[in-house]
Amino acid sequence: MRKTFTLVELLIVIAIIAILASLLLPALNKARARARAITCSNNIRQSLVAIRLYADDANGVLITRRDNDPREPYCWGAYLYNNNYINGYNNLFCPSRFHPDSLKDFQKKILDRTLGIYDASISIRDTKTYLTEQGIGEGESIMRQTSLSGSILLYSINFKPVRKASLFPLLADTSRGGDVSRGSTFRFSPLSNSRVADSFAAVSLNHERKANMGFADGHVESWHPEKFKSRGFTLLRLEPEGNFITTI
Repeated sequence: MRKTFTLVELLIVIAIIAILASLLLPALNKARARARAITCSNNIRQSLVAIRLYADDANGVLITRRDNDPREPYCWGAYLYNNNYINGYNNLFCPSRFHPDSLKDFQKKILDRTLGIYDASISIRDTKTYLTEQGIGEGESIMRQTSLSGSILLYSINFKPVRKASLFPLLADTSRGGDVSRGSTFRFSPLSNSRVADSFAAVSLNHERKANMGFADGHVESWHPEKFKSRGFTLLRLEPEGNFITTI
């Protein structure tokens, strides 16, 4: 005689499956988040290699931003990609922050929703002060703002005067203020500045209350808020999906 499940037995099996799923899903989500953090770290390393190659071919200088010139790409990732220092665009992004419009930026060769670079166009005075006070090198020599024809401004980093590349925070998980889906996440500032807090980008804790940070010597670290604070940072986005950059 064929034996069948009773309703009670079926409910017991369903309950057991539900309990197992509830136990396994958090672990799976955590593993998935960890995988994204590892991918992000690898992307930063690849981007740092591309930056070094670009700078070596440009007498030690990397262009980070070009303002007010519609004929030229205006951020670091576009310079790397358009000059064939990096293959594709995936290495320029954190997988936890990739936005669908990033593909449109890629097609337009703008690439401004990338990982953030330490950029002087937010406040060149603050940037120079930070580099000098942290013992990274003389800020006046490292960070440059050059006026070109008309109102065009060129911002760049000169790596030659950098004394402690292992302390120079060059690339990081980043998102911007206001509407977090907008572009211009390609830069960050470590210091409290009203323009940054209002609309520009800051380092973002994309990976379980931590952010990946890449340094000018090529290594990558995972930092928590206390680490950022100890290294002179005053601005972070504590909640990646939120609209506010927090002073720590």
